Amino acid sequence: MTDVEENVLQKDPRAAEGRLRKPETPAKEDPSRVEDRPPHFGPARDANDPVDARHAPPGKRTVGDQMKKNQAADDDDEDPNDTNYDEFNGYAGSLFSIRETNPHHPPAWTASACLEEVTGKRQVARNLIMKGTEMCPKSEDVWLEAARLQPGDTAKAVVAQAVHHLPQSVRIYIRAAELETDVQAKKRVLQKALEHVPNSVCLWKAAVELEEPEVARIMLSQCCPTSVELWLALARLETYENAPAKLEEANGNMQMVEKIIDRAITSLRANGVEINREQWIQDAEECDKAGSVATCQAVMRAVIGIGIEEEDRKHTWMEDADSCVAHSALECARAIYAYALQVFPSKKSVWLQPAYFEKNHGTRESLEALLQRAVAHCPKAEVLWLMGAKWLAGDVPAARSILALAFQANPNSEEIWLAAVKLESENNEYERARRLLAKARSSAPTARVFMKAVKLEWVLGNIAAAQELCEEALKHYEDSPKLWMMKGQVEEQEELIKKAREAYSQGLKKCPHSTRLWLLLSRLEEKVRQLTRARAILEKSRLRNPKNPGLWLESVRLEYQAGLKNIANMLMAKALQECPHPGILWSEAIFLEARPQRKTKSMDALEKCEHDPHVLLAVAKLFWSERKITKARDLENKVKETMRNAFWDHVKEQLSASPPNFTCALELLKEIKLILLSLLLPRQIRLKSEIEETLNMDLRKQEAEHGTLDVPHLSKCILNTMALLCAPVRDEAIQNLENLTDSVQLLRGIFQVLSLMEMDMMNYTIQTLCPHLQEHAIQYERAKFQKLLNKQPSFLDHTIKWLTQAVADLTTPSPTSPDTPDSSNVASPAQNEPASNLAPLSPPMVLSQGFLNLLLWDPESEEFPETLLTDRTQLQELESQLQQLTILASVLLVASSFSGNILFGSPHFVDKLKRVTKALTEEFNSRPEEAMLTVSEQVSQEIHQSLKNMGLDALSSDNTASLIRQLQNIAKKDNCVRSVIDQRIRLFLKCCLVLGVQRSLLDLPGGLSLTEAELAVLGQKFVSLIHYNQQVFGPYYMEILENLIPQAKAL
Repeated sequence: MTDVEENVLQKDPRAAEGRLRKPETPAKEDPSRVEDRPPHFGPARDANDPVDARHAPPGKRTVGDQMKKNQAADDDDEDPNDTNYDEFNGYAGSLFSIRETNPHHPPAWTASACLEEVTGKRQVARNLIMKGTEMCPKSEDVWLEAARLQPGDTAKAVVAQAVHHLPQSVRIYIRAAELETDVQAKKRVLQKALEHVPNSVCLWKAAVELEEPEVARIMLSQCCPTSVELWLALARLETYENAPAKLEEANGNMQMVEKIIDRAITSLRANGVEINREQWIQDAEECDKAGSVATCQAVMRAVIGIGIEEEDRKHTWMEDADSCVAHSALECARAIYAYALQVFPSKKSVWLQPAYFEKNHGTRESLEALLQRAVAHCPKAEVLWLMGAKWLAGDVPAARSILALAFQANPNSEEIWLAAVKLESENNEYERARRLLAKARSSAPTARVFMKAVKLEWVLGNIAAAQELCEEALKHYEDSPKLWMMKGQVEEQEELIKKAREAYSQGLKKCPHSTRLWLLLSRLEEKVRQLTRARAILEKSRLRNPKNPGLWLESVRLEYQAGLKNIANMLMAKALQECPHPGILWSEAIFLEARPQRKTKSMDALEKCEHDPHVLLAVAKLFWSERKITKARDLENKVKETMRNAFWDHVKEQLSASPPNFTCALELLKEIKLILLSLLLPRQIRLKSEIEETLNMDLRKQEAEHGTLDVPHLSKCILNTMALLCAPVRDEAIQNLENLTDSVQLLRGIFQVLSLMEMDMMNYTIQTLCPHLQEHAIQYERAKFQKLLNKQPSFLDHTIKWLTQAVADLTTPSPTSPDTPDSSNVASPAQNEPASNLAPLSPPMVLSQGFLNLLLWDPESEEFPETLLTDRTQLQELESQLQQLTILASVLLVASSFSGNILFGSPHFVDKLKRVTKALTEEFNSRPEEAMLTVSEQVSQEIHQSLKNMGLDALSSDNTASLIRQLQNIAKKDNCVRSVIDQRIRLFLKCCLVLGVQRSLLDLPGGLSLTEAELAVLGQKFVSLIHYNQQVFGPYYMEILENLIPQAKAL
């Protein structure tokens, strides 16, 4: 036996059994392995344990007699054909060697017995294990294995001998009790065991489970004083019959439970046991789930303050309550809140969380009772009054009574007055709302109250009342720009232009720095065609508010809309001199220029405002207008990244302020909540409730208003939920987030991972639905096409012409081009062999040729096939990609012929050269000569620099000149290198249609190995598009080719 096998046997003597047992023979659970079972209170024996019906008192027969008596019956069950003994000879020999070398090694005996049992030699196994008990009398595993292999009566005798040798073994006593079928006999065995091992929690539990509740209670009160489980079991028994139905109910039994828990804590401390607060809370949650409410409450009250610093109590208790709610231990959470409210009765923030808890998990009565206590202790806390009124909004009279009491406690509270107005307005009690606002204006006359009153009358159509209220409000708050705006807008709505102009003008006298007022007055003059006045107003506003980009932009737009482009350009120049950095001005300036000058202007804008989103979007729009889609997308992504960075910087500023501003954080948490809920499956109801509880936005908003919102703690809770929902591939990302300490970085990382999780879910959904959607799409397109064909029988004319051309290409040989010496190696045989030796035509061959011809289609001289009209745009994009790939492969081929394999054997250099070439050939179609001139210079420089860095000889001047010349010649359509590469790429695409992309990549044509990755992408796109088209229109193609192919053969 090897050292590895021996180590395995030492760790688990049953390892040989698991390795050698036949698959069809299920391994039975070893009932002696007590330590493998989870502790529980219930039946002493597991429901799946085997029951031995044979029972006899141990000691009446010897072990040897009983073994001989059962040998014949066991031998009858053995079938030599069931086991391949040759398979086990090596194992048996190894185990025999171990037994002989080290007879006192217990795993060798147990493994040998298991091996013999597997081979069907049960009696040999019994003999071996009994010999093992003689050689290793102090081994629990050997005795337990011997008891397992023996029948019932003999097993009891074996266990009796084991107890004699190991009187302190708990496992052997448990096995002895399990062998007994009579309950009284089990009790006697366990009582005897407790005499020898009085401190065994396992034995006490087994003994208690066999007793009636009264006896069990007595036993538990006398048992091991250091076992938390037994103390909790005693507490459960004390409340078993009289557990209260509600938290508020109390009876004599609860006092008894309190005494038991207190005695448990005292006893544990007296015995030097450290009180593990988390373990006790976990046990209390289990009591809660088991229905032992009084016990869980008593435990919580006893341990909730243990090990907590005084300044950390509130924060820690609220976290404990959240954890209990997440674990569905609602009574535990309620007990924690009750204890916290006793310690902090005047803390408004402590009342908020229990109130939300009762709203979500309690009854209306419990919620009302809690809020009544809250406002009694904190009568000045407006938020508590408003919570009661809001949550009872369905019961309007009750909400009104709450707000009436709130008025008495807070007569000058703006929030309470406006809440009462909102209640009445939402219930269409506009007259009540009007009266409340009138009282509010006398009790709490703030600008906001006046604005609400004006808005109410304005919405209800009482314009005169709204105007009067505006006048009254402006007497008290003449420096409020919003009131002046409302007054002017009311007048403007009534077409009272003069009064509106007067209102805006008076407002500007009081609030000269309100940009919005200046803009409203200017637009009013522009509306009535008074451009001179509007121009003067904007000029005056710029003098009063220098370096204001919004006012400059309004001036420029005013002139541009009036058709005065020269004046607009002049104003824009002045604006950029005074405000050189606002991107909103530069973005407007780009499109004020004529089209040829826009590119130059955009470069200037990017120099001044490289990361401004307005500039980046304007440049992207410019690229898009020039059909440079790739550059436009790159800028779009840059805009997104810039906006993200700016946003997260803003969030960091808010959270770092003193006091913190949680406006953005609340919006982020709200969005996270929506994303998490969208990732849930319908059956995940419990997880949904946990998310709703953790991200209760009403509660979090109240916490934010009082500066107690714990963003790091909420982020950790969110990460735990994400870990439950994410795919395994995202586990590492979530683990990395758990190591972050910065709250902003953590939130940003959460959104990044959530976006990936959303993508995973979408991909999974699409992948699941894709076959069904594709099948429906095929049938739908074919049916629509057939309907058109029924109306226009000639609808397939261009398709027939297209396929006819493909047949002609295959049947007519084309001469080899003299300037392409390698074309004979890359062209298809059909193009180079005599017509008499052409391969027989087949539909797949014709279709492949036809689809390849589409990549050379001339839209001006030829009509597109009807069956491919919907795919025309994609085919044109593939044609463009094919051309770009041809140029790239040609450049790489020419460059590699000059620099050798050493340089092009470096993947880093090849990738760099690819990036440079792709970037410089984007405008190849419009200016091929200029593009290739730039490419040749840059490629030669890269090769020269790389050779120098690698310590190799640089290219000679002649070679450099030849390299540049050959690269520039690629711009010509008849260039031999470009033609050969083009033919080989088309040959590759043809192979992809016939053999598939992966097989085609195994045998690439020469000169294309450096562009293998790009060819794979192009080939996959081309094959996918053609495959789908064939699925839709295949029947029509076959019908056409049935006529074309015979005609071609006849010719």
